[in-house]
Amino acid sequence: RDENSITASRRIGIVPFADGELLLKHEGQAKKIQAIAHCFDGSKLAVNIEIQKNGLLKIPLKERLKNNALVEWMEINFDK
Repeated sequence: RDENSITASRRIGIVPFADGELLLKHEGQAKKIQAIAHCFDGSKLAVNIEIQKNGLLKIPLKERLKNNALVEWMEINFDK
């Protein structure tokens, strides 16, 4: 948690209730993010996603991972 808006925060938490895609316009200087899916069974899956030149970020959301683990929440970390 910090005092920045969602478009400027360096860390964001997301709870996916279904499969889809989150589109976010980020105002920071980051070139990529690390998205970490935290599952109810304790497992985690991390992926790196590039931020487009216009600051647009497309984050795929999944309710379940390929191993059928149910995603509890996703942690989004913006690199400098």
